[in-house]
Amino acid sequence: PSTIKNHNELLRCFEILATNHMEPVLTHLINRFMAKESSARVGSLLIIRHFVNSMNDQLEDKKAFLLSSVTSLTTDANLDVRKALVQLTVSMANHGYLVLEGGQG
Repeated sequence: PSTIKNHNELLRCFEILATNHMEPVLTHLINRFMAKESSARVGSLLIIRHFVNSMNDQLEDKKAFLLSSVTSLTTDANLDVRKALVQLTVSMANHGYLVLEGGQG
């Protein structure tokens, strides 16, 4: 229970940061895609999924950028990264990201 509470608090903290400073927060998260540790990539994907689900209006002009950034992880061999990527893809599909150019293929 406490780990779930910490997880939710962390997501909420990132959401508050992104509300006022979207560009640097997204840049930081996307730069973590290049990290050697798979846990850093998974964490970034989980936070971006939270943003897609809870801050869709604020991300309206960032949809194409997010979609193109996330596609770099499609060849990742780590199963945890792939699972997080699939979960993010489902969230993106539900919010209209995949009808953008590059979203179908």
